[in-house]
Amino acid sequence: MLDGSVRRTEESVRVAAHLADAESGVVLWSDRYDRPLDDALSLQEEIATEVAKALAVALGEARRPTPPKLTAALSDAYFEARQLMRTGAIVCIQSAAAALDRIVREAPDFARAWAALATAKLEVLRLSRSDRARHVEDAREAAERALGADPSMGEAYAVLAALEGEFFGRWREREALIEKALSVDPNNPLLLFRHGQFLISVGRVEAGYARQAEAFALDPLDPLLAAFHGYNVWSKRDKAEGRAILNDAAKRYPDNVFVWFMRLNTAALDADFAIAEALRADGARLIPGLRESASYKAGERMQQLMMAPSPEAFMKLGEDFAAMAEAEPAAALDLATALSVLGFTGPALSIFEEALDNVDAWRHGALETTRPHIGYETALLFIDQTIQLRMNPDFAKLCARLGLARYWRETEAWPDCAGQVGYDFKAACEA
Repeated sequence: MLDGSVRRTEESVRVAAHLADAESGVVLWSDRYDRPLDDALSLQEEIATEVAKALAVALGEARRPTPPKLTAALSDAYFEARQLMRTGAIVCIQSAAAALDRIVREAPDFARAWAALATAKLEVLRLSRSDRARHVEDAREAAERALGADPSMGEAYAVLAALEGEFFGRWREREALIEKALSVDPNNPLLLFRHGQFLISVGRVEAGYARQAEAFALDPLDPLLAAFHGYNVWSKRDKAEGRAILNDAAKRYPDNVFVWFMRLNTAALDADFAIAEALRADGARLIPGLRESASYKAGERMQQLMMAPSPEAFMKLGEDFAAMAEAEPAAALDLATALSVLGFTGPALSIFEEALDNVDAWRHGALETTRPHIGYETALLFIDQTIQLRMNPDFAKLCARLGLARYWRETEAWPDCAGQVGYDFKAACEA
């Protein structure tokens, strides 16, 4: 309600105005104006402008969701579920999702719990070998409920962006949703990490690593952020510093599979065979069925070759990896990466093409450590270890099949490799 008073003399006017909430009587804005009488029209405009500004603030506050009234038990349960999600273990993710399900049933207006549930459901989807369509809908519903309760829930937008990644080619849609997430919650470490993953998956590795460094700086105790940042530092900047970050994370979270996986990768690529062997043994404790997997066997074979290299063994290994990828689609992307590292770019490209054309086969069967976040599988095409792959002109054809070439042309946000390969990458993407 707008109210006030007007007093005038022969030469001047005094206007007092105030805007109040009609229900509570609380004054939202007030001001007083002393003006010459001949300035009355401009005074009207000035008051109208000030009232409009006050109304915009007041109505914005009215639209802002009121935090739900939570019991101490519900609040504790929410934070416990959040902590379980940080571990990365399947059983903990499942327990967190179940706990969050119970919380939103009791407090259906608790937007943060809905957003956390959406993230937990996304992780269940990433780790699941069955019922994937149902898990997609569960994650989407939770994200939409979060945004319905509070449109500023950036975490929910990030989940919707990841779900767009179920289908390759929707790069601009995913990017728009991630940017929306950051616009409403710019300092959220998880959102910065997700944005970094997206940038890497479209080939902008340096920018992606910088985003993930920001995420780690904001939350250095999160094992997921430490695992990726430690690997990034090891890969691009300083091997000793990267290993130190990973080792520190391992002390805090000895059972986190992401930390374990990055430590194993860096040790193997550094030819630190003793540590790599010890980590493989520890992995069997963390991940049931690891020793029987093609990924595990491939790692062992590569270490054996590095310890006793020979041209014959090298060629035999390439042939065996190609056969393993054909026999076990769930390991195809890992084996394609290994073939690229070994320099077999032709077979690696063929396997990548087939695997990414049928990525569900990989998502259904791959080990949890080798299944990245939904939609970010193409990040493997741009990491340092697959650099020889990008040197092959046929790489641009694969990018075109995945919709990446169109995305680069439309946005003019070309990948780092565009200026690093020995051929006209942009022209190859046009072909």
